[in-house]
Amino acid sequence: MTLDQCLPDLPPDSDDFTEPEWTERTISHYKQKFIVPKKTYENFIEEISDCLDLEEIQVTDLTDNEIKGVKIIQEENTDYTKIWKVRRNRKSELYYRYLYSNCAFDSEFVSVYYRKDLDVFRSSCPLLDCRLRMMRGINQEDIDRNTNEYVDYYMAFFGYNTCLSEISSTLNDPVVVHDPADPSILIQIHFDQ
Repeated sequence: MTLDQCLPDLPPDSDDFTEPEWTERTISHYKQKFIVPKKTYENFIEEISDCLDLEEIQVTDLTDNEIKGVKIIQEENTDYTKIWKVRRNRKSELYYRYLYSNCAFDSEFVSVYYRKDLDVFRSSCPLLDCRLRMMRGINQEDIDRNTNEYVDYYMAFFGYNTCLSEISSTLNDPVVVHDPADPSILIQIHFDQ
């Protein structure tokens, strides 16, 4: 995905979450993009491996701040079955830009996590986290029963586009981050278009 393909697609009047029609309007706006049925673990790993370069890592490879970042997106004592580091390259530059620009914890890299007991994929980058949920899909039964998984699914579309709108105005700006080896040093990162 190139940066010019990443323009936000928010539903009309997306700011007023208190309106009773907001949910229906949001679902209607994104419904044609829903992927049904939900992809299996094996099929989804194959698909995301085509989109991103992943390297399997262990929890011990994460810094304390990265572990805190994981806990931000999941409960305190989550046991992840698999963890991958997303290699930094053209395919992942948007996710790294978002991570460095918008996340409150220091992380050297974007991570993807799989939790087997819930059969969910998550990421340390909120933009990628939403994208993973969108790409994985949803089962028709969850749509028909209006389950929490369905609510999470359509909200992933809204969250993804909200994240894009947060970062779209800064796509040409360099990002300043702390050097992981020496936090007293700031590094300026430029992303190629």
